[in-house]
Amino acid sequence: MTLSAMRLRMSNLFKWLRPLPKTPEEKSALRKDRLFLIFAGILTGVSFAPSPIPVTLFAAFIPYFIVLDRRRTLAELNRASYLMGLVITILTLYWVGGWSVGKDSFLMIGGGVLLFYLPLFFLIPSTLFYLLKKHVSSRFAFLLFPLFWVSQEFLLNFTDLHFPWLVLGTAVSTLLSFIQIADTIGAFGLSALILYINLAWFLMLKADQGKRKRYASVGIMLLVIPILYGALKRESEVQPERSITVGLVQPNLDPYEKWGNGGLEALMDNYFTLADSAVSRGASLVVFPETALPVYLLSGFYEEYAERFFSFTNKHDAVLLSGMPDIVYYPDSSMAPGDAKYNKAREQYYRNFNAVMMFAPGTREVQRYGKVKLVPFGERAPFVDLIPVFKDFLQWEVGISGWNPGDGARLFSAKFKGNQVLNIAGVVCFESVFPLFINEFVRKGAEILIVVTNDSWYGNTSGPYQHKEIAVLRAVESGKPVVRAANGGISCIISATGETLKATGFDERAMLVGEVPLQGSSTFYSRFPLLVPIMSLFAVAITVVAVIISILRKRKKSGNE
Repeated sequence: MTLSAMRLRMSNLFKWLRPLPKTPEEKSALRKDRLFLIFAGILTGVSFAPSPIPVTLFAAFIPYFIVLDRRRTLAELNRASYLMGLVITILTLYWVGGWSVGKDSFLMIGGGVLLFYLPLFFLIPSTLFYLLKKHVSSRFAFLLFPLFWVSQEFLLNFTDLHFPWLVLGTAVSTLLSFIQIADTIGAFGLSALILYINLAWFLMLKADQGKRKRYASVGIMLLVIPILYGALKRESEVQPERSITVGLVQPNLDPYEKWGNGGLEALMDNYFTLADSAVSRGASLVVFPETALPVYLLSGFYEEYAERFFSFTNKHDAVLLSGMPDIVYYPDSSMAPGDAKYNKAREQYYRNFNAVMMFAPGTREVQRYGKVKLVPFGERAPFVDLIPVFKDFLQWEVGISGWNPGDGARLFSAKFKGNQVLNIAGVVCFESVFPLFINEFVRKGAEILIVVTNDSWYGNTSGPYQHKEIAVLRAVESGKPVVRAANGGISCIISATGETLKATGFDERAMLVGEVPLQGSSTFYSRFPLLVPIMSLFAVAITVVAVIISILRKRKKSGNE
């Protein structure tokens, strides 16, 4: 095949991506549509933290629905969805590459890739919308669109490329009365609810005079009922039977410099000076942030430093929970799991984890949990088990992109003064973004959710504030308090109804002590977390079946003719 023939074939293959030549009127309409899509993306993007105007989300999708209603081909619909999605991701996730800090080139490249990759998931709902609109009806396509959207939010929880950061429900976390219904429908349900409110306004604008009041009433009802539910719930909140006093240590260290050589003694002094102050103010549970020390404390090489942790808990009769790198060696290959790595110097297989460890008074046993949900590229090269060469190629310059995933949700069982036993979920940073994963801890009996994190990788940008607000939804969904211990902020205590009881600022060295009220009851969501996702997948299944039936009927009809 000649070079010109290959070019022609490739051109024909991708010609569907190129818009056909347009008249001046069509070009003017296209420019107008693009402005609508950019406006919709801006309204959606500015609803996420730290923006003070989350209410824009209740109307943000109206311009997008207008464009969807106008577009006729799949390519046109998907180009529209991608443009809007790109605006949203740039506005909300500009920070993810660590641009403001600019100390790691690979992290910056990975963040840039994410900004252009993530909007591709927005093509899932628009494709389903197109199929249903073309083969069944436009009315049903709009009716099921919110569930199509939730299906893509749900799918982003899986595979090595998981990144469910932009769940629409998390954008309105500061509207405490509105989000209380998340104890029943979860963050995915809030997303669907928000989109149905948008859809009601859109249909109101599109409808004739006689039907506008009907759609307006639906939109108002969908907005008001959750607010009334939330207000009544918060008003009738019962006083918890017990509580625990927690001390959060926020050392405010530069995470890039911390992973350099030396300074371990100074790091320890920094942490334990703040920890001593916390217990002097009544804390019986002290929490250090993610990867508090840049060493494998229990590997046998740092016994002097590990002893300081044991001494602290025994001296103060307090429990210490700390983010910490962890490593496990295996004597031979037969005992090593499939994802184990080989250390040539020690001639042993090993696995290493971004972990949480719990030190308790009166025992040398250290309870451990290895982070399961690892950040794509940042903590683990995607699909490295299928393509091992990625393991060596995709490495952060700070050298921490090779963690092994942990072995599942595990609780810490802590005993305090008076023989009070507390079941603790200690999760690491990014894991708090996954509602279904967090719910695994709740179903196993977690009474408090503790998040150790290090948002300082991204500087004082939108990221740390968005991450904190995501934790608010986890609290409301589970009906359990959430405690966050961050390296440089935001460390905070969040009640079971999502109210931030105490919080530190960002980029400050701080110690925060507060009483955490404990809730014993479980929520409807914690018992049935898959209700809304199953409804969304059912809508997808119905669409596929309906489209197939429609196509077969049309073929049969044309065959009879």
